[in-house]
Amino acid sequence: SQHSLGAAYPNPFISTTSITMGIFQTSNVRLSVLDNHGRAVDWISYDQNYNSGSYSMTWTPPAYLDSGMYRVKMMVENNSI
Repeated sequence: SQHSLGAAYPNPFISTTSITMGIFQTSNVRLSVLDNHGRAVDWISYDQNYNSGSYSMTWTPPAYLDSGMYRVKMMVENNSI
C-alpha cells in the first residue's frame, strides 16, 4: 500500500539497465539518475503522471555518461522513495 522502486539491473551496466517501480495511486513521478556523488546526471521520467500499477522501463545513458554504477532516485508528489 505504498510506492516502490526496484533495484536497477544490471548495475553496474554496460549499455542499458532496467528499472521497476510500483505506484500505489495515480501520482506525479520523477525518476532521476544519480552519480556516486549524489548529483543528478540524467532523468528517466520528469514530472509524469502514472496510474496505479507496476512499471518496468529501460534506461540507456546519454553518450556523455560512462558505463558504470549509478543510483536511481524516485520522487512521488515531492516525497523521496
